[in-house]
Amino acid sequence: WQRKGGGSKSSNFSAKKAGREAEKMARRAEEEYDYLFKVVLIGDSGVGKSNLLSRFTRNEFCLESKSTIGVEFATRTLQVSDPSHPAPSPVLSVSPGFSLLYWTFHLDQMIRFWLLLRALLDLFLGRK
Repeated sequence: WQRKGGGSKSSNFSAKKAGREAEKMARRAEEEYDYLFKVVLIGDSGVGKSNLLSRFTRNEFCLESKSTIGVEFATRTLQVSDPSHPAPSPVLSVSPGFSLLYWTFHLDQMIRFWLLLRALLDLFLGRK
């Protein structure tokens, strides 16, 4: 963009927005909670990471969505059980884990992931 009065300055609006979203998430993290899970979705372009995030956080899904450029942040607060009753044993493991999200239509992409991530123990497959 161009400053009034001359001189140019490049700006990355996605980075600014991501910074503001990260600050909001940090403030929310200060609220009371029993468990806090931070999830990062990483994968090839066009595999459905943003739609998965949108479905989980806002219960929305768009078939005509465009590829996301930059970083997207979202939060969701869940009440797992009534606070007056003890919760059953945790369903989620406390050990670190990874899920892999990719477009299963491309066999070469699936094979590439299997070859690169030999240490991957669990693989969740999904289709758009």
